[in-house]
Amino acid sequence: MINIIVAIDKNYLIGDRNKIPWDIPEDLKLFKEKTTDNFLLMGRKTFESIGKPLPNRVNIVISKSLDSEFKIEKNKLYKFEDLLNKIIVFSNIEDGLEFYKKINFENNYNKDIFIIGGGSIYNEFIQKKKFDKLCISHINGEYLGDTYFPKINFKNYKINFEKKFNNFIYREYI
Repeated sequence: MINIIVAIDKNYLIGDRNKIPWDIPEDLKLFKEKTTDNFLLMGRKTFESIGKPLPNRVNIVISKSLDSEFKIEKNKLYKFEDLLNKIIVFSNIEDGLEFYKKINFENNYNKDIFIIGGGSIYNEFIQKKKFDKLCISHINGEYLGDTYFPKINFKNYKINFEKKFNNFIYREYI
C-alpha cells in the first residue's frame, strides 16, 4: 500500500527551512510507529534535513544529484533485511515505486511504502494520484514556514481511522 504521511498545520504548512516548524514528540512517535519495518520514499532535501537513513526502514531517496551508497543490481533478488538502514537513490518516483513493488512482490511481503516528503514529492504523488491512503496529523494552530502540502479537499476522502492527541488529530483517509 502506498501511504502519504505528513503533519500539517491549519494552513497546510509542513516545513520551515528544511525543518519541522513545531516540536511535538507524540507526532514523531506516531510517525516512527507507522513507518518502522516498512519502506520510505523521500526527496533529496528531506533526506538531507534528516541527515541519515531512518533506522529499521528501507530509505528510498529521489534525487538527480545524489549517488546511491547501495548499488542495485538489475537481476538480483533482494530481501527486505538486505536493504534495511540503507539509502537507495532513484532519479524519479516511478523507479522508486517500481523497486518497492518488485521487492514486495518477489518476496511475497506485505510491506507498505510511506511517502514522507518534501513538498515537491507530495505534490507529484497527489497530482498523479499515486497513493492509496493519506495519513495526516492535523496540527493545532498556525505556524510560520516556507513549505506547504498541496491544498486538497479532505472531504473528498473517507476517514478510515481517527485518534485525538493533545496537540493534533491523526486521521487516515482513503
